[in-house]
Amino acid sequence: MASNVENASKLCRLLGLPAELRNEIYEYALSTGFVRVGDPTERGHRISRPNTALAPLTMTCKQIYKESRNIIYSVNKIILALPSDEKKSNAWFDKIVRKHKACGMRQGIEIWFIPGQTETSFLSRLRVMGEGLRYLNNTGVKVLIEARVHITALKRSFRLHFGINGREQIRNEMLEYIQWSPGWSHMPHKAEKVFNFADSAFSAVWSG
Repeated sequence: MASNVENASKLCRLLGLPAELRNEIYEYALSTGFVRVGDPTERGHRISRPNTALAPLTMTCKQIYKESRNIIYSVNKIILALPSDEKKSNAWFDKIVRKHKACGMRQGIEIWFIPGQTETSFLSRLRVMGEGLRYLNNTGVKVLIEARVHITALKRSFRLHFGINGREQIRNEMLEYIQWSPGWSHMPHKAEKVFNFADSAFSAVWSG
């Protein structure tokens, strides 16, 4: 094994550098701002495949792949596009939680739900993901949720974009996004209904 590494370092100047310098180079080369993971072919997600610019370096050889694969997650913001299939969705989310445990995601994570969520399905998914969401939040990762959900009490679908760090944050950020929706001014008791839904989302995440 030692001879293989020695031979590789002779062929590749990068591998001949100290590990600390290699890690600095990996961080510089792999820092692109964000990385998209999940199912990029899922209908409804406005994203493409994961950043192909990252592939050449990580696929150079097994050693470089092993050394750099987790750095991609630690130096970039992660955008997780959840597929519509709940089993696959949970598997992708669990993978991201494991990645954070392995390397620490310093730049935060956005979780995109497939458009067209019903209120029941959305809250159910938050409830299933609750333990992982709480873990990420409690370790200092900034978590944002992006979804389009049909809110029963308002009888309409709305785009939601909110963090999970506390009941008031969820309430205020939901209200901030929803109040720009067409027809908002004609909805009776609108703020109260948004807050009720926000409280349900808060409970789904934090009551596990």
